[in-house]
Amino acid sequence: YLARAFRDTLPRYDQFEAATGSFTVKSLAEACRSAEQAGADYALVLRLDESERTFAASATLYLARTGASVAAFSAYRTGNDRVRDVFLRIGQLVAEALPARGTLVARRYDRGLVDLGSRHGMKEGTRLAIVKKGRVRLAADAPGTTWDEADIIGDFTVTVVDEAVSEGTITARGKLSPPDFVNAGDEVVLPRAAEQAPAPAPAVA
Repeated sequence: YLARAFRDTLPRYDQFEAATGSFTVKSLAEACRSAEQAGADYALVLRLDESERTFAASATLYLARTGASVAAFSAYRTGNDRVRDVFLRIGQLVAEALPARGTLVARRYDRGLVDLGSRHGMKEGTRLAIVKKGRVRLAADAPGTTWDEADIIGDFTVTVVDEAVSEGTITARGKLSPPDFVNAGDEVVLPRAAEQAPAPAPAVA
């Protein structure tokens, strides 16, 4: 009953989608194998602790392909709505740990459309890196994705935001201009923190 209740809270988070179907497993290896066979990237193992007045949950996120642990989350609540509040908090923590990842669905000259919108955290001025199709992969030691810098072919700067999609401008990386190597179907990701950080101010003697 509690597992179904937790599952019912997940559709409100756009960053991920729970696999459909019913699974009965007896080990972590079976859980990861079932998740991978269902087409899921991760398996989330939930542990519950309940008393007469308290409810707590801890969740560990595993990479389905390898079974490696990549993140852990926990929540604790009291009160009449403690079960619902704990499940909502765990779902929120998992959603926040997964960075935005989308696709360039259309391009016309230096303008483009991506399938990420305000509900994915996009806003005017957000800058995304455009990566060659098929070159973004799951990180092995943390929730989210990774890619090779050599596979970044451009940047997408959001100018108009809707709930589920965003329009923006496309700028080629390196010496490519106009962005002839950017095509519909390429992936868009949030640049790594180091790329987004402002350059340090020059030292003054």
